[in-house]
Amino acid sequence: MRSICNLCDGQWITKYDGADETNIEPTKGGFSDSMKRAAVQWGLGRDLYDYPRVMIEGEHKYIPDWAKDMLDKLVEAFIGGKLGDRKVIILKEK
Repeated sequence: MRSICNLCDGQWITKYDGADETNIEPTKGGFSDSMKRAAVQWGLGRDLYDYPRVMIEGEHKYIPDWAKDMLDKLVEAFIGGKLGDRKVIILKEK
């Protein structure tokens, strides 16, 4: 992923970064990770790496209705500092 910035004095700065394909969505996952990494090069979105990876159990193309409330509660727990240093959270239908 390449990102470019034109400074006020007309100077151009270019930064590069990349990422491997992911196991879940190979092409999209690689692009998404590359976008995050490019943003971090400019000092944006560094906190995105602090969020845990959330996986929803089952075969779903979209977020199932049963998981939406759980995701909202996870956001509240993360903001409140109640998740600790968890790296992966797996949601399961009750």
